[in-house]
Amino acid sequence: MKEIQTKYIEVDLIEEIDETSDVYDITVEDNHNFFANNILVHNCLGGIFSNRILRGVAHDKSRDEIQKDLLNLTDRFTDAVGIENFKLELQFNKLNKQHVVNDYLIEHHKLTGIPLISTADSHYPSNDKWQARELYKKLGWLGKKDNLTLPAFEDLKCELYPKNAQQMWDEFLEGYKEHDFYKGNEQLVKESIERTHDIAWNDFEDTWIDVSAKLPTITIPNKTPFKHLSDLVKNALVTEGLHTNKEYVDRAKYELSDIKYLGHEAYFITMYEIFKKAETKTLFGAGRGSGAGSLVNYLLGITQLDPIPYNLLWSRFLGRHRCLDEDTYVISEYGKKKIKDVSEGEKVLTHTGQYRKIIDKAITQHDMAVEIKFNGRKIICSPNHRWIVNRNGNEVETMACHLQKGDKLIRLARDK
Repeated sequence: MKEIQTKYIEVDLIEEIDETSDVYDITVEDNHNFFANNILVHNCLGGIFSNRILRGVAHDKSRDEIQKDLLNLTDRFTDAVGIENFKLELQFNKLNKQHVVNDYLIEHHKLTGIPLISTADSHYPSNDKWQARELYKKLGWLGKKDNLTLPAFEDLKCELYPKNAQQMWDEFLEGYKEHDFYKGNEQLVKESIERTHDIAWNDFEDTWIDVSAKLPTITIPNKTPFKHLSDLVKNALVTEGLHTNKEYVDRAKYELSDIKYLGHEAYFITMYEIFKKAETKTLFGAGRGSGAGSLVNYLLGITQLDPIPYNLLWSRFLGRHRCLDEDTYVISEYGKKKIKDVSEGEKVLTHTGQYRKIIDKAITQHDMAVEIKFNGRKIICSPNHRWIVNRNGNEVETMACHLQKGDKLIRLARDK
């Protein structure tokens, strides 16, 4: 294997693009990275059913072919967890591709009998808080872009708050006016809404709304945010007498590694400061949701429950999503190819110099994109696509919306 040569290339400009566009991602085996426009990026996919449907439509597959792909997926899942524990999820919004997915899922329900549910993707607690979410999206550009104007309400593609049954039905009726395939399926949708209600209220002991703040980046004088967070955790291990316990030290290192990888230092530092002040005014509960599975949260006093004795999982707490513009090219074993044109099974170049197989591909849609300019070139991606950069002499991974002018991307030295 011939060793590849890389170099750093400085980011000149990062700009937000307010437009709806298709974006792509691929999952690469083993290394989970590839070169996009000669720049090293990582990959991670979610929403496998919608990905398969939209990819099939984009490649002009017949409805029967797409349903066959879905059958292969559902067979694997129902074999693993049982058909009674597996559901097909409908959502309702103004995105045309969401209705395409709904169309195929309703048909798949009729073919398989797998129950339908209807859910509301929720990023804020009530319908009057949409501006707060839009403002949070804009905060990623604070100091990089002067125009922080919020969109008009009527321009929103999705209203992302928890909805009751009537609100879900009302959103369905909006799509019902525009899409003929819903005709005759009214009862199925109604039953899916009722089924979702029953699951939420009968199968779970509690439900809640996450109203925690979504944070921009944070600055710590004289050291990086991650170094500050690491120091807080180390000090807490010593204070609790856990610094000689290998299980706790290894778990803390593991969580800190993920936090650094995901760029979430600001969240933990901010919550630490909030709880430090709050503990002088009120009593805390043990923890809430998946956050109770974090040892770092426990050590910082954000939660009051030690996750180790109860085998609580850190891995349920964080996730990753990212995707690229269709004209982004990758270096396949056959030469340069646009990411929209590569297929599962093909191999692409990774940082090791080896060509690794693509094991999945996705097409999704974003209502906002990021244009990154460097050395007279540019690349477009979603705001939460993650880039590996050299920042102040250290290689870190950061979301596109948190890139800074002067960050150095890792680029192939040769322009193949």
